[in-house]
Amino acid sequence: MTLRAKVSTRKTTAKEKALQEVIKERTVRLNANIPHSLYKDLKVKAALEDKSINDLVLQWVKKYVSK
Repeated sequence: MTLRAKVSTRKTTAKEKALQEVIKERTVRLNANIPHSLYKDLKVKAALEDKSINDLVLQWVKKYVSK
């Protein structure tokens, strides 16, 4: 009889989210003034892509500062 390690049923994304909660960095609020029509277009596009505006802005800022 051989012993086998238990295979995790938890998805990788769930593990990543749990790890992020443990090592969560302090955040600060960022405000920007943009035209209302542009905000509405951004909100619609983000919803269609199943993303939050916060996630998009964070992605854009990370890309910008890494240049």
